[in-house]
Amino acid sequence: MHNLKLTLEIFLQKLHIRTVPLNEQPRRIAHQEATRTLCVTTLKMRITREGDEAEDHFVRLLDDQTFETLDVYQLHEQENSCSVVSTSFGEDAKTAKIYYVVGTALANPLENEPQEGRILIFEVVERKLQLVCSRDVKGAAYQVRGFNGKLLAAINSKIELFGLRDSEGHMGGQMELTTDCVHRGHILVLYLQTRGDFIVVGDLMRSISLLAYKPVDGQIEEIALDYNSNWMTAIDILDE
Repeated sequence: MHNLKLTLEIFLQKLHIRTVPLNEQPRRIAHQEATRTLCVTTLKMRITREGDEAEDHFVRLLDDQTFETLDVYQLHEQENSCSVVSTSFGEDAKTAKIYYVVGTALANPLENEPQEGRILIFEVVERKLQLVCSRDVKGAAYQVRGFNGKLLAAINSKIELFGLRDSEGHMGGQMELTTDCVHRGHILVLYLQTRGDFIVVGDLMRSISLLAYKPVDGQIEEIALDYNSNWMTAIDILDE
């Protein structure tokens, strides 16, 4: 017990906490080791000329050592950031480019749930955010995750699998997100975790379910679920 207490005291002495002022509310964060950067989505409140409160949403690129802001991308009016991830596309992870992917939602006060959103793909070029492509989606992109060289997104009540490919008929290396398959039948998908070809889904009301991606068939199938109605707040995969 004495040795354990001593080890704990040494650990606490070495633990340093540094506060980085953003002057904005941080919402989501992702780290990209290859470019030594952080992608942070933020929210800033402002007062309009009419005296009303309004929100501005940003995608910020920070140096992961100095936390200096390297670049800023402003989202559309009423567009909220919902998710961000650093991932690559393609089967060969060693040669594939790494991107930041940001999922958004258009917050319409007249809608119970967002009916429009976007998935934005950024590449870090010379320490700046370069928008590679943008894909409009019918709902809020609550979660985005890299999955077998593709992108898995939770968009309102469905899960959609995308691939990043060259745009047909375009020159100059323009890219686009194309849909590979869709899995429906959920209420509101808020959380996703993946391991191999397995997908664990956390639904707002339908609890937890387990899906499997079938690469040969190009389909996502449900293989197990919890029949009880539970409100999920977090999910994870611990092992096989």
